[in-house]
Amino acid sequence: MRSSLLLLAAFMPGALLAGTSASYTLDPHANASGGEQGCSANYSLSGSTTHGGQGTSSNYTSRGGYAGQLGFAQEILLSATFPTLAEGQSMQLSAEMSYDDGTSVPLSPSELSWEVESGPISSVSVSGVATASIVYQDSQATVQASGSGLVGSFNLTVLDVDRDNYGSYAGDRLPDPWQISHFGLNTPRAGQDDDFDADGIVNLIEFAHGTNPADRDSGLHPLRMSGGVLASPGLPVMEYAPAPNVLPHRMLFIRRKDAADLNLNYLPQFSRNLSMWSNATTPVTVIADDGTYEVLSVRFPVLIGGQRSSSKFFRLNLAFSPP
Repeated sequence: MRSSLLLLAAFMPGALLAGTSASYTLDPHANASGGEQGCSANYSLSGSTTHGGQGTSSNYTSRGGYAGQLGFAQEILLSATFPTLAEGQSMQLSAEMSYDDGTSVPLSPSELSWEVESGPISSVSVSGVATASIVYQDSQATVQASGSGLVGSFNLTVLDVDRDNYGSYAGDRLPDPWQISHFGLNTPRAGQDDDFDADGIVNLIEFAHGTNPADRDSGLHPLRMSGGVLASPGLPVMEYAPAPNVLPHRMLFIRRKDAADLNLNYLPQFSRNLSMWSNATTPVTVIADDGTYEVLSVRFPVLIGGQRSSSKFFRLNLAFSPP
């Protein structure tokens, strides 16, 4: 025993002192379950006799004691093949778990709880399939998934691919955005043959001529031109405009510039007696354009139905082409 004690005493001065330098202090003989720490201006290292010792710097974190590094889950990341979804259609969402070391691993969507956070998504299945509602305009939506105490969100745009399929306005040939802007959501008397503001002008005519179907003073106004420019849309007007080799009167009427896309037809017609009508035989020309509406001009014909007449009447036939 005495010799052992003397031997220990002989090694104590050098063996139990911490190693030092100008940059660090490290006790190489520290032996504790939590480990001792070595550090410098650039790094910090915690050693341990148990698994999980950790070294860190401003650029890395290394956890020792295991075959691979440990990672802490930080966020659920959601994604999809496209950031948009057509109304009424479905799309599979994908998920992965990201970790604090910059890595990530895929998650099975069925491992998560799904819900609609906001916007026109009618449902999200337990397997992460999102189904879009019917919309009247492109709309933003957010889907949410949660698991392991974390929550992830995915933002997408639901696209309005059919302008005539929303609520009670579906299938009436008038664009849903136009109806909602004037009548609100799912309002009665908003169809093309209805007269919402009771001014005697049905909604289709007001739509075609650019007047307000919810303002009874608007629908009765004629279009107005100023210096060859459309000042305000309105009902057709007759104008005295003499020109060589033609009758001096012409009819001016409004046509929407998106009429072809809507399959909305404007057909000017003339009559001698208000009972027999003939399509215009004189050229129809555009004389003004404000980007939304055009002003078209058509001259009164000399002959109507192959006959001359001092009495001439004009009308504009409005109709959608068959779908």
